[in-house]
Amino acid sequence: MLRDDTRLQRAQDLALRMRQLETSSGKTAGGDLKVTSTGIPALDKLMPSGGIRSGTLIEWLSPATGSGAGTLSILVAAELMRTSGQLVVMDPQRQWYGPALEGMGVDLTRTLFVRPQTRQKVLWATEQALRCAAVKAVVCAFDSLEDKAYRRLQLAAEAGETIGLFLRHQRFYKQPSWAELRLGVKPYVGMKPNVGMKPNVGMKPNVGVKPRIHGAASTAGSAILPGRSWQVHLLYARGHFRAGSVKLQLDEQTGKVSEISDVSRIPGRQANDRAKRS
Repeated sequence: MLRDDTRLQRAQDLALRMRQLETSSGKTAGGDLKVTSTGIPALDKLMPSGGIRSGTLIEWLSPATGSGAGTLSILVAAELMRTSGQLVVMDPQRQWYGPALEGMGVDLTRTLFVRPQTRQKVLWATEQALRCAAVKAVVCAFDSLEDKAYRRLQLAAEAGETIGLFLRHQRFYKQPSWAELRLGVKPYVGMKPNVGMKPNVGMKPNVGVKPRIHGAASTAGSAILPGRSWQVHLLYARGHFRAGSVKLQLDEQTGKVSEISDVSRIPGRQANDRAKRS
């Protein structure tokens, strides 16, 4: 017997597929939605479409604040809006720090920080932003999402051909989702943290932060990661039976993210190897 959540997920897959067949909006001559690179080649390779399809939702699931999901979502958003379009960042707790986002490639002149004060307003504002054709990407953190509310967000993204980048705690992975891609992000422990690296990159320190507003997940602080290296797992891709993972590292000098392919070259690992040989 199938579990109820499995049945619901399959029903959602079927409903989304039917929706795609019924509309040609935002599609190329081949019938596929436009695919945009994340700006991170190794991450593109992990995705079945070779990038992110327009009009879709992406979930970044992480175990805790500081796991890197926020940093990666902002880097991807910066690439999506690089040539045109607006970025909308839902920031009810006023945690995102504009100058730090600018340092990650975000054009602040085309970025709107929205600060709803209730869960209902967060959902409404996110839906309106996703539905706006002028918006390239929407970054928002969510706790639990009711199926109907999530479906409305997915339809809004499809209508506006906008990409939603949702930050969520990994405990919500078992909940049915309308996201096209679900990515698990965690710090890559094979690399030592950068000594002297300032915390809270991309977000304001948590000192004096007001109590959490309903609808704004604790994973909103996922941009904080001293080590600046992560492992990303493809947990789910709608319509594809595919899994995989990639290890990524942010170069603090160039701001580029590259794949960690040779563990033996990780800082600290070489010293340990030399010590063992001696």
